[in-house]
Amino acid sequence: MIGILKNRRTDDGTWVRLDINDDLGKYLRRLFLKTFGIKLQRPSNDEHITIVCPYDSMYYTTIFNWYENKPIEFDIEFTVFTNGNAFWVNVFSETLANFRKIVPGIYNQDLHFCIGYLSNGIVEQN
Repeated sequence: MIGILKNRRTDDGTWVRLDINDDLGKYLRRLFLKTFGIKLQRPSNDEHITIVCPYDSMYYTTIFNWYENKPIEFDIEFTVFTNGNAFWVNVFSETLANFRKIVPGIYNQDLHFCIGYLSNGIVEQN
């Protein structure tokens, strides 16, 4: 799979994320519905993989400019994880792992793609 690295500034702070094709989220939510009978609500920030969150206190350097707007490959582990509300799959990318290693101040959590949330916090059966 391929995504594009973007810098997003919001009222909450700066996010660095890998924007991915919306069709991937649609496909995974549909597959989840067909497999488990649970309809997931689409995340509000489009389909993406978060690389840097505002609380990471990333120091802006020319490092980000090397990656911005470039296509970056990633692989998906098709095991779904949940915290009871959000559902996600882990992703792996050598390029993103290297980015996180060389940029100081980044919390090094697992990379993941949130496929959706329970609608209104309630499991909907079809």
